[in-house]
Amino acid sequence: LNVRVFSAFLVAGLVMLIAAGYFVVGIGQAGLRRSWGEHLQQVADQAAAVVDTYVFRLVIDASVLSRVPGVAELAASASERPFDRQAAAAIDRDWQQAGPAAKDLSTSKVSVFLAEVTRQNPIYRELLLTDRHGRVVATSGHAVGYLYADAAWWKEAFGDGTRGQLVV
Repeated sequence: LNVRVFSAFLVAGLVMLIAAGYFVVGIGQAGLRRSWGEHLQQVADQAAAVVDTYVFRLVIDASVLSRVPGVAELAASASERPFDRQAAAAIDRDWQQAGPAAKDLSTSKVSVFLAEVTRQNPIYRELLLTDRHGRVVATSGHAVGYLYADAAWWKEAFGDGTRGQLVV
């Protein structure tokens, strides 16, 4: 056996073995990336479906809450009261200091109902019922303010005051 021939075959064989190893490992990594990508896509699709279902359930809950006897009637009757921005601003200032207007509103039948809903389902941090002018007519707790017509979320939900009744 010639050592030089053996060495040449050994070097050539090692080069081929290393090249084949890189090729096989590369194919394996590509397959692994593809399978993990598919798996992560499935996980993302499942998570999106769960979140969609959860949010849809909350929207249905809010819709049901707005149809509870007394809730819709209170919003409708409050919306018929004339709106005076200066009077509402005065009540808002009094409200933020936990004045009598806030205390009277928090003990109403609908406010007590909304407070019970938030106790039963803690996902609802606060429930507010406003009239079409943005004035709070019932709340699950002490709301930050009395007049929400200028708030971005209220404008998004109510537009010009003709849509919606209950904002969650």
